[in-house]
Amino acid sequence: MRLTIVLAVILVAAGAGIAWLLLASEGARFGSVAEVVNAINEGGIECTGRKVLSRGEPKETGLCYVGSGEYEVDIYIFETVETRDDWLEGLRRVYDREVVVGPNWYLTTGHRPLSDRIAETLGGEVTD
Repeated sequence: MRLTIVLAVILVAAGAGIAWLLLASEGARFGSVAEVVNAINEGGIECTGRKVLSRGEPKETGLCYVGSGEYEVDIYIFETVETRDDWLEGLRRVYDREVVVGPNWYLTTGHRPLSDRIAETLGGEVTD
C-alpha cells in the first residue's frame, strides 16, 4: 500500500509525461535486436530485413520492416533501465509519436495499430 501511494505521488508531482518510465517493468527482456525480431515473428507479425545498426550504448540498435517494407520498426536494446529511461527522455524531446516500451528496450513504428500489436506480442506498453 505504501509503495502504491509513493508511486501515485511521484506521478502526480512529476506529471503524466513521465508515466512511461514506470509502465514497462513487466514484459520480455531481450539481449539483442535479433531476439526482438524473432519474438515479433513468433507472435505472427512478419518483420523482415533485420539489420543491426550499432552496438555500444545503447547495447544494440537495429530495425526490421513490416508490411512488405511499408513500416520500419526501429529497435533499441539497453543494459539497464536507467539508460533506457535516459534515452527515452531524449527521444521525447524530438519524437511525438507512440513508443513501445519494455523492461530493457523500446521501439518505434510510426503506426499506432502496429505498435499496439507489437506491444501485445512482446509484453511492452505503448506510450503517447
